[in-house]
Amino acid sequence: CSQALSLGSTGLNFLQQPLTDHNINSKNLFIKPLEVDEHVGLIHDYKYSPDNLLKQCNEKYDIMVSEEPKTQKKSPGIIMIVEAEDMTSTFEELKDVSDLLLNVFEKEGFTVVSTVMPEGNLDEAIVFILKEGYVVSKIWGKHKYCSFDIHLWSSFGKHKLLKEALVSSVGSSNESSSSYRIVAGGMFGVTTWKMDEKNRGPHHTIPCDRISASSSSTAMNQGVLDLILEKSMSFFHDRDNVILVVCGLIESKPCRSLELLKTKEDFGEIQVIWSCPNTNEFAEDFAQNMRSCEVEVLQTLRKALTNHKKIQAIVIDSQSSYHTGQVLFKIFSSIKTRMEILMENTTVIGLYQYDEKDTWKKIFINRFRKEILTYDPIFKGEVFFNNSDTAIELSIVSKGRQFVKNLNSVISVVEKQTGFVSEIKNVLGGFLHENGGYTFSQFFLPKDYDQRSPLNQWSSQKPLENQTIFQLEDSTTNSELSSNKVRDAFEKVLLKKSEDQFLPGRVEVKEFSNLGDGSVLVALWPGSRAIVIWDGKVHIDINLCTRAVNDSFSEDFKDLFIQQIPSLKVVLQDVQPRGFGRVVNFLKDTQSTSSPHWA
Repeated sequence: CSQALSLGSTGLNFLQQPLTDHNINSKNLFIKPLEVDEHVGLIHDYKYSPDNLLKQCNEKYDIMVSEEPKTQKKSPGIIMIVEAEDMTSTFEELKDVSDLLLNVFEKEGFTVVSTVMPEGNLDEAIVFILKEGYVVSKIWGKHKYCSFDIHLWSSFGKHKLLKEALVSSVGSSNESSSSYRIVAGGMFGVTTWKMDEKNRGPHHTIPCDRISASSSSTAMNQGVLDLILEKSMSFFHDRDNVILVVCGLIESKPCRSLELLKTKEDFGEIQVIWSCPNTNEFAEDFAQNMRSCEVEVLQTLRKALTNHKKIQAIVIDSQSSYHTGQVLFKIFSSIKTRMEILMENTTVIGLYQYDEKDTWKKIFINRFRKEILTYDPIFKGEVFFNNSDTAIELSIVSKGRQFVKNLNSVISVVEKQTGFVSEIKNVLGGFLHENGGYTFSQFFLPKDYDQRSPLNQWSSQKPLENQTIFQLEDSTTNSELSSNKVRDAFEKVLLKKSEDQFLPGRVEVKEFSNLGDGSVLVALWPGSRAIVIWDGKVHIDINLCTRAVNDSFSEDFKDLFIQQIPSLKVVLQDVQPRGFGRVVNFLKDTQSTSSPHWA
């Protein structure tokens, strides 16, 4: 059994972000709030992808210089479902509600085109047709509850403000209300579509000039290289065994990594491997030379590893060659050989300039993690150091739970002493150990937890309506949808349901075709409503709300509508209960006289 949590952010560095105390009782936390070691100790994999940021960053003044769109290619809409509970306002009749909400729309900058208000009880729905969309309001006075549907296809930035104003107007509050959004269709041809498209999010908020692209400098600051290597030695686990240094050709002396290690008396024996000469892969004797190199390197290692000593660390110098790396990896790939010469927690360090010709070194180190050391807690990290004219990359593989903590310590010292800027590019862990035959010491059942709070919430639910939002699209290449065709289909469905005695007689349809290229159709009958939007192209939304007991009405309605226009296909369908008591369940789910099985 294993559990993993994946996190992503465009603004936070999870490995180096200062911790914040959120004043949460630490007794309830598995990880204590400000204990850095615990936080970084849980990290198994990490990756920084600056290329993704460069694709999503915000060019300076991009809004002002971006080319204005000439044609409208899409018209999304968003429906906000709002449940306002604990309402304190009281109303005598529907007109009181209408007058109040009309005033809210005016204050919030919305244009009301028309109001569809039935004659009847106070608990009937009112539909407000806006230039920017429509709003449905329904008051349930005896329950101190009001429901809102806020469907906008323009002025999306005002969505939240309008919701808060409507909730407040009926005497509810943010604490006593709940809401969620559903992405739906909109309306082509509205006059503000260009501005809406420009303002529609999500927006790129990170300036591109804050993202430093990888430096292409070939300059190498030897002093910085020495410092990084020196501080990275903190990953060496055993000072009594052998440190292997892989250098360049013997005639290319000095080997800086070797010279530096010789100055450190704290470490044990140091063994150098010089890069293989005569390794021109296009020469006829290339294979023979590589074989000779392999034999020579293996003999050198065995001579150095006497008295049961093994390799505790491998340092790959910046001058080492690719073919020598191939030879070494072939030697280490032999299970028998690596058990003979490598410690179980061998550390590998590579320092190189940010250049494609050194790519083999980080591939070598990563394969060492995956194929040689393999299992957790083995980690590989890559760190990029740079300033205005120098770029250095550190790759390191080491075993230990404190890997990230130690890596951050190395980085902190290097930055302070050199003024270089660093970025951890990635941290990758090893394979998890499989614990065969593991048995859990204890099983926890629902009864082992305090279920009073969820049971109280379950019992408080009062579903009053069923709401279904269908999104249909014309599947034909050349759509023949029109306002008349959509209205005709809508009226035929209502007539059919009336003949089947699901509706109380003929239902009047109100049409609004002056909002854009499409149209809005509204039908109200006691306890229920249906609102159809055609966006002027190929998309149709049907917002259908009925009493909670009519759980099959919506599916029948949808099937009948598609029968009238067979080219329509359902692309999305959202079904939710409406009511109070933080309702999330349908009436049929809550009618059981027994408690839920988990309570």
